[in-house]
Amino acid sequence: MAPKLLNTLSIVFLLVVFLLSVSSGIKGNNTGFELVPSPAANTTQFDSEFHLRTYGYYEYAQLNLETAASEDQILELAIKTYQGNFGIKPTGILDDQTLSSMMAPRCGNPDITGGVNSMNPHSRSIKGNSTDFELVKPPAANTTQFDSEFHLRTYGYYEYAQLNLGTGASEDQILELAIKTYQENFGIKPTGVSDDQTLSSMMAPRCGNPDIDIGVNSMNPRYRNLTAQL
Repeated sequence: MAPKLLNTLSIVFLLVVFLLSVSSGIKGNNTGFELVPSPAANTTQFDSEFHLRTYGYYEYAQLNLETAASEDQILELAIKTYQGNFGIKPTGILDDQTLSSMMAPRCGNPDITGGVNSMNPHSRSIKGNSTDFELVKPPAANTTQFDSEFHLRTYGYYEYAQLNLGTGASEDQILELAIKTYQENFGIKPTGVSDDQTLSSMMAPRCGNPDIDIGVNSMNPRYRNLTAQL
């Protein structure tokens, strides 16, 4: 009788251990999504110089400074140029606002290629003098006049939606998927509605190249979940 009781207790104990291990493995991940930490959480590990080189700012600074310019001078002008393009006060210092902007989702193409700046014209005064920069107005100021459909067409979202929906899709369906795709790329809840957050994101300074070119998305891979269902 005792051996049977021991066997039964052993089986029960093993089942309890198994169930505890399973529950601990799924705790906190019942949605299947991995949440991305806010930019400020990883600023100490972020390679800002690599970012400036990747998107054309370092080369631009080299072209605009004398050949004898020091590394510090090149980096300062590269940072000022980035800050001027993104509506940040151009101090030439990597403050939290600048680092957070660099770490935000964005198109994968360089902002400056061969010394040519693709950003908005009002952000192109980049001679290294802080008085040469014009700060951008808050995006919310002109949302009523902003043409969001033109923006979606310009940066490849409208065409992407057409390619994914087929010829029988209505204009409303195309626009809804185009907006959802944009929202997913920029870390906004994909509702398919041009809300204030989406419009403000569209109106922010950005590179002039399309995010999606002939269906190929250049955005950060963590935002490539672009199969939103209508």
